[in-house]
Amino acid sequence: MNDSDSLRWLEIFGYGFMIWIVEILARVGLYGVQGYSDRAVVVILLIGLAVACLSTILYLPKCSGNRRLEGVVMGVSWVVICIGLDMLVFSSGMGRIFGYENFTPERYMARDGWIYLFLLIVGVAGGFLSHASDSVQRRAEGTKAVMDNLH
Repeated sequence: MNDSDSLRWLEIFGYGFMIWIVEILARVGLYGVQGYSDRAVVVILLIGLAVACLSTILYLPKCSGNRRLEGVVMGVSWVVICIGLDMLVFSSGMGRIFGYENFTPERYMARDGWIYLFLLIVGVAGGFLSHASDSVQRRAEGTKAVMDNLH
């Protein structure tokens, strides 16, 4: 593994951690106000979606390889990071703050873990859209070069 791979994974982990920390802070704030309600879940989901989209926009244009594959890797990594960190926090004493008196991984996945599926969707869609925009740009540059040669 070379330095660019290490930096790539560090950046993916950094964005994943940022997504998780923003969501956990939103959970803390909303759980204190509303408890575990449907509105709170939707707000947490929208906040996480906004941060994930911003992270995708910042990360993918810098990738030089296959952006479709990079988007899939990024999305899967973010899901693993967020669910792993959630399980660490909720299985500790802090779990009681969020209503997890008797924490089990199955209960967590049924109640909160599924929410992170949006990260897969954002990663895959971002990778495919980024790849498609590069293809369009290359075609436009090729067409411009042909037109310049004709004149």
